[in-house]
Amino acid sequence: MEDRIERGFRRHKLALRMISHRARRRTICNFTGLTRERIKTIRREWHVSSKDCRRGPSPTSLIVFFRSPRIRSEASVIAFFCRILGAVPNEKIPNAARYYPTLERGERLCEAYEAFSTYFPDTKVNFELIVLLAISLAEPHALELKSCRNCRKAIITLDEQRSRFMCEQCDKPSFQGLRRTALSKT
Repeated sequence: MEDRIERGFRRHKLALRMISHRARRRTICNFTGLTRERIKTIRREWHVSSKDCRRGPSPTSLIVFFRSPRIRSEASVIAFFCRILGAVPNEKIPNAARYYPTLERGERLCEAYEAFSTYFPDTKVNFELIVLLAISLAEPHALELKSCRNCRKAIITLDEQRSRFMCEQCDKPSFQGLRRTALSKT
């Protein structure tokens, strides 16, 4: 059984990691269990400028992941990392916005974000969007991680898009025409 001192150290370390990923104070509080004042003190002790902190509410709209093919592809990669690293549980969590944030999942989300940003250093997807994606994947009727019917590439789909299991490349009419031509020649 983990003792209180070790758990307190893990909370502090996770708060520092999330601060370095520019997470909002409320997100850090939700995952670490630390108070807003404690997060503020940690930021001050580590000389984190207030201009480096994100302000306002965390993103809540999933539409951001479907605005462009690039972001949708990146979101699929993030979802894949989250599944592999255990940041998203296999079983769905009703009311995930409330019950998903735990110390362990916060650590795994940081690992997923760090792995993702290693492969995609110029991404527009920030840590807060990864938190939204992970919570949405854990929620029963939000996002799903599936594979493309044609090329087996990982894709994310909204609950109401369940019939659309094709990636952007396979879904393009020009690609389908090329595919039909290639298949008819064999």
